[in-house]
Order: sequence, then structure tokens, then C-alpha cells
Amino acid sequence: MVLVNPTHDVFQSLAHFCERIHTNTLTYTIKHTSTHVPRADYHWWWRAYFTSGSSALYLFAYSAFYFYSKLDITKTVPMLMYFGE
Repeated sequence: MVLVNPTHDVFQSLAHFCERIHTNTLTYTIKHTSTHVPRADYHWWWRAYFTSGSSALYLFAYSAFYFYSKLDITKTVPMLMYFGE
């Protein structure tokens, strides 16, 4: 009989999710930026920052929406742990 730790499964799923988000953001940024470099567009680096930054902003905004709409956390320490302080 193999005992499975449910906490380990949660963190493994979270690590896999973060890895997928990172890979998708990196791939999209490289593809989006590589279309502007051959055209000698000297503003390409701003597009690179905004492309990857918009994914981070969306993820943070959705986590804040989820925090205020679905979770019932009122204490300070769990709130700081949720937002990664």
C-alpha cells in the first residue's frame, strides 16, 4: 500500500502550473519579439517587456479577484502568504 501525501500533490500541481505559465509566456514573448527585430524596429524591447508583463498582470489580477470573491480570509498573515509577501 502506497501512502500519498495530498499536500505533495497540491504543490506538485502548482509547480507544474507555474512551469507551464513560464514556458508559454517565454515562447509567446520570443515569437512576438522576433517578428519586430528583422524590420529594424528599435522599440522591440518594450514589446518584449509588455508582452510578458501583461501575462503577469493578468495572473495577479485574477488571483486578487479570486481572493476577494471566493476566499474568506480575514487575517493578515494568511493574506500576506497568499499574495506572496
